[in-house]
Amino acid sequence: MVEIQRPSWGIRTKLIVAFLLVTLTPLFSVGYIVKSTLTKQVEEEFLAATSGEMQQVENAVNLFIDSIKDDTYFLSTDPLLKQTEQRITSYIDKQGDANGLVKMNPLENDPLEAMIYRLLEQFAKSHPKTTAAYLGSEANGGYVQWPPSNRKAGYDARSRSWYKKAMENKGKVVVTDPYLLSTGEDVVFSIVTALQDDHHNARGVVGLDVSLKGLTDIVKNIKVKETGYVILTDKKGTILAHPKKPELNFKPITEMNVEAFIDLPDRTDNRHFEFNQDGKTFIANIQTTPDLGWRYIAVIEKDELLHSATSMQTTITTVVLGFSLLALALAVTVATQFSRPLVLVMEQMERIGSGDFTQKLPAHLFTRKDEIGKLAHAVMTMQAGVKALVEQIKQASLTVFESSTALAQITADTSDNVNETTETIHSIAANADTQAKDLETGVIRLGDLSKTIDVVWEYTHQMSEVAVTMHHLGNQVLDTVRTLTARSEDRTRSGHRVSNVIGAMNAMSREIGSITETITQIASQTNLLALNASIEAARAGEHGRGFAVVAEEVRKLAEESVKAANDIKVLIGNVQNQSKLAVEAMDEALQQAYSVNTVQTKTVQETETLFHDVLPAIAAVIQKTEEVQQDFTKMKLEKDNILDIFSTMAASAEETSIGAQQAVTVMHKQLSSTQQAATYADNLSQMAGSMQQEVDRFRV
Repeated sequence: MVEIQRPSWGIRTKLIVAFLLVTLTPLFSVGYIVKSTLTKQVEEEFLAATSGEMQQVENAVNLFIDSIKDDTYFLSTDPLLKQTEQRITSYIDKQGDANGLVKMNPLENDPLEAMIYRLLEQFAKSHPKTTAAYLGSEANGGYVQWPPSNRKAGYDARSRSWYKKAMENKGKVVVTDPYLLSTGEDVVFSIVTALQDDHHNARGVVGLDVSLKGLTDIVKNIKVKETGYVILTDKKGTILAHPKKPELNFKPITEMNVEAFIDLPDRTDNRHFEFNQDGKTFIANIQTTPDLGWRYIAVIEKDELLHSATSMQTTITTVVLGFSLLALALAVTVATQFSRPLVLVMEQMERIGSGDFTQKLPAHLFTRKDEIGKLAHAVMTMQAGVKALVEQIKQASLTVFESSTALAQITADTSDNVNETTETIHSIAANADTQAKDLETGVIRLGDLSKTIDVVWEYTHQMSEVAVTMHHLGNQVLDTVRTLTARSEDRTRSGHRVSNVIGAMNAMSREIGSITETITQIASQTNLLALNASIEAARAGEHGRGFAVVAEEVRKLAEESVKAANDIKVLIGNVQNQSKLAVEAMDEALQQAYSVNTVQTKTVQETETLFHDVLPAIAAVIQKTEEVQQDFTKMKLEKDNILDIFSTMAASAEETSIGAQQAVTVMHKQLSSTQQAATYADNLSQMAGSMQQEVDRFRV
């Protein structure tokens, strides 16, 4: 029997989980809500209690400060204090000791200063919380204080912050920020007010320093449950009192290294928050005074604050766990009652699935009137139907097995016959294909021959055209030769004419030379005559002076004529030399031209004779070329007819080969179909055998 593996999360487990979720979800939700409500309620009670207590402390501090303000105002109304003028000692121009300090001796100074000092002393002693009483003068910056305290050289009361603050708030009593005494023993704050005469002119400032020791003691003694305490800071965030860490007194609250306190000096609202310090979680509640800006910070450990809530949570947790165990037991019982019949039905389905139809469900399941009873009836009905179906399948599988065996034998025989037919057609197709290839080769070779004939025909045609062209060119050459002969004869005649002209020019230059000699001789004679005339004019004296002038001019003209004649003679000589050279060069050129013309004429005559011989040969070549071209034209026509016949034969052979190949393809497809049918028959036979084996597994 094949056993079906059950899933890890059965219906029984799912019922248990669902029942527990339905039962426990409300319990845990209620527990969480109660816990949150208790925690919130405890925190609200803490905030309300600490706020109320800090409000009482604030009221007490305000009463205390108000009483000091009243005392300060009462002191400022004393007429003696308004008579300061220049009679209070000023330390602005005083020289100090080695430490730069000036000793204060109010009783040894001006009587008015001594009287004011005694007044301050009497007032301070009558108010025990007053640590100092002092007065600053507006007239000269003077200063007097009880108890006496040395001043630094250059001390000016008018430049002090308490003095400026009082002057900024004339007619009011103001409180300064707390500060630590130089001795470090106490923290004090000042209450000051401006002094004015009857005309409201400023006369100075009077003030009292009050110790905060009483206030800090009150803060230190405040208990918030067991671990809680209160921290007092001024408006700048300076710690005035820290019961747990006195070393932080009068230091910035940021030195507590608590992130929530970093922006404390910049905030004025009341708020609460949680912070961690020394490995513990604390809850802080801040209360800010509206007048002074001081802050009371109530701090308590969160564990202590939530102790009562934690006890309640423990009780709730115990109750929830008890109900959870009870719900678990109830869930297991109910789930078992629901899942047991389903398990029996599932086991029956597993047996049916493994092929066993002989077993039946327990009888008590059929008596149930709920869905499980209906399920049992449905399973048995299904079992009967499947059993009958299996019996029918057994009979059908036997018939299929026998039929498939016979079909396999028939397809095997058909496959053998188709195989033989395919081989025969394949042989025919191979022969047809070979014949088609041979014809195709013949067509290709005949095509090559046709191309060769076309090329030769084209060459003969070109040759004929070239011969005709040569004949025309020969005639043109003969014409050119005749023209060249005529031009050569003309060139010879022109050379003779140039030679004759140059000879005539040479003769004329010789005649010009003779004329120049004659002019030179005449000029020389004229020069001599002019010289003689000058001599005769000199002899004639005063009467021959005009003649002498004329003779001198004639002499000059004669000299210039001689000079010009000499220049002409030189030029004529150069012309004669050049003419001689030209005649010689022309004679030589004529001789060379005659020689060249003789050779050229002979060559031209020989060329003309040669072309007279060549032209008939070219005409004969043209005639023969035309005859060859006509023969090749006839050959080309016959070639085209043969090529058409071979192409037709090749096409027929190719169609025969294609038909044979198509027949082979069809036979191959038929063979493939037959083989596939045989394969299907074998598969059908195997499947029928397998189905027979599978059906035999069922027990009916």
